[in-house]
Amino acid sequence: MNRYDKRALISLLLGLAAAMAGAEDSGVASHPMIGDKAPAFDLEEVGGGTMTLESLKGRYVVLHFGASW
Repeated sequence: MNRYDKRALISLLLGLAAAMAGAEDSGVASHPMIGDKAPAFDLEEVGGGTMTLESLKGRYVVLHFGASW
């Protein structure tokens, strides 16, 4: 393992530790379980307006988180 690989690994581990610490402080469960309620959130729609999770109550909801890095 060269020094760049070690730096990348250390950066990754520090980032994961920071993310885990932030999740605990935000009041959101760090380990959600099947059957737990999803936290309330709002989404801005492309055409304007806002959609809330509450407005979808009783329906199946699939969230897809994508990235284009």
